[in-house]
Amino acid sequence: MGMFRLNRVAPPVILAGMVVALTLVGGAASWRAASATTRVLDRSDVRFDVVVQRRTEGLDYAGARLDSPDGRARLTAAQAWAITRAHRPTQGRKPSVRLATFVDPDFGVPAGAGRRLVPVAKRALVWVVVVPDVPVVDFGPDIGQEDGPARQDACPTYTPVDAMTGQPLGTWHHC
Repeated sequence: MGMFRLNRVAPPVILAGMVVALTLVGGAASWRAASATTRVLDRSDVRFDVVVQRRTEGLDYAGARLDSPDGRARLTAAQAWAITRAHRPTQGRKPSVRLATFVDPDFGVPAGAGRRLVPVAKRALVWVVVVPDVPVVDFGPDIGQEDGPARQDACPTYTPVDAMTGQPLGTWHHC
């Protein structure tokens, strides 16, 4: 009698457990997909992956950002890679070249006789070369002192290249 009762109770319990497990796995997978800021287009190049920006991502704390691309690039991802002279860090993950729209309300442009930087609004279709795991270089008066903490951080660098003209727009070490 005890065996008969266990068999009647076990299938509904197993079924309920499977439903909960599938719901958790499906929910986590859909959350991951919904939170992704990029979508992979091509992984065939051994140097980098080609991706496209899907959602807005802040590039710095001053307002620069990357949005979904709003046009077709004249340059290829490989040309943008070559312009930046990027390379994969020895122990780092694979870099990517990302098609996006670069927006910066205060982009510095040299102007006048002294070529001083003047802030102007900048919007451009870009290839962004993203190299992960670039070591952080500390600057300051305490660097090199034995009693100061040694930092071994590594963060990605973002180098946008105008996808129409090939002009590099700077490099951000994004930690």
